[in-house]
Amino acid sequence: PKATVTTSPSFKRLMESRGIRRIKDHYRPLPVSGVVAAADALSDAEVAAVRNELTAGHPTRPVMTYVGRWSAEKRMHLLKRCRPRGATLAFVGDGPMRDAVMEWHDPPRCVVLPGMRPRTALAGVYRATDWLCSASAFETFGNVPYEAAHCGTPALLQDAQGFKDQIDASESRGALLDFDADDGEQLCAAAMDRTSRLLNAPHVVRSEARKMANRGTCIHAVVSEIVTKWSAGPVRKRRWIYLACAIWSSLVLASILQVMSFFMRLGMAIGVDFTTGMKNQRMSKRRWALRKTPTSTVELARMRSLVRADASTAKGDTRGDDDKESGRRSPDENVAPNGFAVGGERSRANRKFREGSPPKVTFAPNTQEPTPTWSRSSLDRPRHRAPVRPMFPLRVFLAGF
Repeated sequence: PKATVTTSPSFKRLMESRGIRRIKDHYRPLPVSGVVAAADALSDAEVAAVRNELTAGHPTRPVMTYVGRWSAEKRMHLLKRCRPRGATLAFVGDGPMRDAVMEWHDPPRCVVLPGMRPRTALAGVYRATDWLCSASAFETFGNVPYEAAHCGTPALLQDAQGFKDQIDASESRGALLDFDADDGEQLCAAAMDRTSRLLNAPHVVRSEARKMANRGTCIHAVVSEIVTKWSAGPVRKRRWIYLACAIWSSLVLASILQVMSFFMRLGMAIGVDFTTGMKNQRMSKRRWALRKTPTSTVELARMRSLVRADASTAKGDTRGDDDKESGRRSPDENVAPNGFAVGGERSRANRKFREGSPPKVTFAPNTQEPTPTWSRSSLDRPRHRAPVRPMFPLRVFLAGF
């Protein structure tokens, strides 16, 4: 190729070290104006509600949050191992490791909040948390800490390519550390102590993030330079024919993509999933919509299903009195995230629900932990949930054109 453009300076150096030549530059980061506008529009009460959710009702505890895809290459288990005592670690997102990450839920030490959220909702997470964190050792850039920095939130990141371009030696946007070191917990606590000054100075983090917004090049500049050099070169026969063929091929490809997009949107509208990713995305959006805007119809359907299930399993509760009184879930008992019991062992939770009290949620036994000195101002105002805009089939049909 005549020119190769990558995602960040550190990733450019990594590619050059592996023998890839003619790397011209790196792209500018993606625009974050929408996330910043959503963050600025949030009230203190809305931010307090999100922080209360991240800390499971303990807003005064320091909280570090991982936002993104739950997959093996993100090395999320290192974040859990390096969590300092007295701090809360929250996981927000979804992915292939959903079942494993859900087992880590242990409030207020570790809080797991599954479900993909729109970027406007993530703006509240960015503002409510104290630090964004990631232990991924192979990032091309890292959009999540970049967005969080524009919202005024520092980050604790793995010392690897991509992240190195966002945090320098001044640590004005957070700190770099080695999460897989033997003393990872001490390193994380020391990094939190060094960057605690940024918790009450979000303008410093935002200012440093804005300096990076215009670094690098864009697609328009790369294409314009190639076209200029090509036009100024020696006159070639049939070059206009080549250009016309290229334009025609681009139009044909764009038409094919539009047709594919139309049929994929139509299939999604009627419930057909072409790929596993589309299925996971649709199910995540459905869970998020049900969680954000529960309706009386949905609750009535849940009640009816619980009554039918309880009638069919009324004689199936044979556990001992000690197990019933302890409130601890048995290994084969499955409790849905919305608080309703599902599966074979559901009668006890359904009986408590009909008696007027919600099903009991049991966490690991609490132990006394020292409270660190770093913390933001207490945010304990009432929760506010924004409505979710419904998607109509007519809009999906018109979006294909």
